[in-house]
Amino acid sequence: YLYDAKTYQKVFEWKAPEDSGPRQLRFSPDGKYLYMVSELSCQIFVFEYQPDCIDMLRNVQVISTRREDGYDRENYTSALQMHPSGRYLLAGNRGHNSIVVYEVDKETGLLMLKGHTMLAGDFCREFCFVPDGSMLIVGIQHTDVVQTFFFDENKGILKWSGQEIAIPSPSCVIMGCDGDSAK
Repeated sequence: YLYDAKTYQKVFEWKAPEDSGPRQLRFSPDGKYLYMVSELSCQIFVFEYQPDCIDMLRNVQVISTRREDGYDRENYTSALQMHPSGRYLLAGNRGHNSIVVYEVDKETGLLMLKGHTMLAGDFCREFCFVPDGSMLIVGIQHTDVVQTFFFDENKGILKWSGQEIAIPSPSCVIMGCDGDSAK
């Protein structure tokens, strides 16, 4: 559902496919596209967002988060994060224990698969970029660790830093900043 921020009235409704399990949403930096990750079907739905039209959200792409390596066991998507540049979108796979990177076409909003990075742990729950986008912090819930990865913005790839911190059952990772850093 979409609601008007001033009147709190519902202005749009989209019916997700049965058994898709909508989980998280992210807008493109320019606000033209909305990305939704579905937990159960392991897909990302790409919507063109046109707030002045009766059909505010138009589904333009559905893309899988799964690897095409024959992995057929249980898997659920977790987090969805946009790189600060708006050039990449990342999604987590719980079960397959990977993070998938897509390059975003800024003109069309469509996603192109760049690759998957395997995690050294079980059940990627949540992750976020540091403010400059150079690193990704990943909470791996069942392994009780938070891992850090370098992000190469030129190539769109993650590389494990070799660093992790033991934290019991991390389920949320949020990067904050003080007022001076946010300018």
